Amino acid sequence: SLASTYLRECRAANTYYLQDNYNITGKMSEMEISPTASSTWGGGGPIGVETQLETNKVQCKASIEAAMGNLQELTGNLTDSSRLSEELAAVLEAQIGPLRTSRDSASAQAAQGKQHQQNLLQHLQKVVQPYTEDEVSSACFEAQGQLETTQNWTLSTKKKFNLQTPYYLVKQVKQNLSILELLGKKDTYYTIVDPDLKGTRCTCLTVKDGMLHLHALQEAPTPPNSLSLPYKSVRQLVEVSSALLFLDINWPEQGTERIYIRLFGDTPRGQQFLWLCTAEKGPSYHSTSLEGVFNSGKPGEGIVGGNYDNKDASVLIEDLKVGGEYTKPITAGLIAGNVNAKFGIYTRDENTECHVGFGHVEKGLDSLIRGMHVIMTKKGGDVRGVRVVDCGVVVPV
Repeated sequence: SLASTYLRECRAANTYYLQDNYNITGKMSEMEISPTASSTWGGGGPIGVETQLETNKVQCKASIEAAMGNLQELTGNLTDSSRLSEELAAVLEAQIGPLRTSRDSASAQAAQGKQHQQNLLQHLQKVVQPYTEDEVSSACFEAQGQLETTQNWTLSTKKKFNLQTPYYLVKQVKQNLSILELLGKKDTYYTIVDPDLKGTRCTCLTVKDGMLHLHALQEAPTPPNSLSLPYKSVRQLVEVSSALLFLDINWPEQGTERIYIRLFGDTPRGQQFLWLCTAEKGPSYHSTSLEGVFNSGKPGEGIVGGNYDNKDASVLIEDLKVGGEYTKPITAGLIAGNVNAKFGIYTRDENTECHVGFGHVEKGLDSLIRGMHVIMTKKGGDVRGVRVVDCGVVVPV
């Protein structure tokens, strides 16, 4: 340590000085030390042995105390780090134990499933090989027994692991992502689209504020070392009637803000909005720009977006109705449709009704209003530089 090194140097210095006082040649740092040197302390005579020893003691003491202060600070930081790690370990241990049990159980069950597959394959080979009537009957009888055994095993396994629906797997993904979020990691689980969806597209699942987010599909290869899940196994957990969607809007003055939109029931306009947030039908609101503001500074003020093709934003569902279930009082946060796939978001109340309302902003309206007003006052009202940089749907697990 620093203190030990300095102490050794002090001892060496004392030895050399005492040797010189007894006319024994000695050196310290390549310089000869003489008892008759003209150096003085406080204007007095030559530095004596006791004075030099006292100086060395003071210097050594100061060095030791400085080193001890540094060590005290360092050990304090290490203690705090250990305590925080212990707290995190306790949280993770509560997760890891059940995960390991689940892993081992699922692995053992999967091995049993593979054995059942092998058994059925052997029976299949027997069924197609015999030629006599007795051989065929015998092979089919044995196969039927194996089929019943396999069916019973399949039913019990689905019940045990709650695999009747994909909810089990998706919940496990969310649990894993939550742990990664706790650790400050940005790892994500990627899903792949089903074969009946066009193109080779993928997207990711992320956890934010305790909610699992399924982002809009993108034309991109599945990232390496990522877990692939069938898109439908995740998407089918979302009910249109109560879907919670999100738009990430990038404002020049305040960065990216996320707003959450809740649909008013299972309606064609709501379904179309959901499709354009997930991109599962192809087009998407991802990377689109806002287009303008209506009724600026007046009751019924709002903002328009959703021109996904920079043309006419053609509808994905024909014959969209007006009125009826879409008739809603105009309040700040109301989401309204149009003759095409564009959408409007009201930012001010108005004492009248809208006849194309299909949802409302559940969270993030304040950031939307703040960003819009900054644009109106500083950018001359041109919102075309404001972009939807991401979108998707919350998976309720």
